[in-house]
Amino acid sequence: MKKTPQSARSDRPDTYPAYLSNIFIGLLLRLFRENRTLTQEVVAELAGCHASYLSIIENGKAQLSIRTFVELCQALQLAPADLFVLASVLEESYLDSDLIRSGEGNPEDPLTAQRWLQGFIQDGHLGSLDRKT
Repeated sequence: MKKTPQSARSDRPDTYPAYLSNIFIGLLLRLFRENRTLTQEVVAELAGCHASYLSIIENGKAQLSIRTFVELCQALQLAPADLFVLASVLEESYLDSDLIRSGEGNPEDPLTAQRWLQGFIQDGHLGSLDRKT
């Protein structure tokens, strides 16, 4: 009988909802869009969606389809796999942060995640992000 592989996150009980990853994907899409000085309207047009939908995505309040995720990455000239991995790594760091471990912040709140990510970037943990114009 074939053994099921262990999850990379098996040391932490999976008590957080799957949409937590969508929060970080949305935040990263916004970050890269802003670093490229592009408007939501321009990126949405390139990706074939509405700017209002992109706003919902960037605010971590949408369940993204794979197709939309890939189209947004292409519009921003990002490798979808790289963005997905970065979002996963950030999610892990966020859940292991003092903010969440102390119980001060609600881990499922997009605004809490956004504030944490801004501090994480300001502290230099992501290095510099390339500006593509």
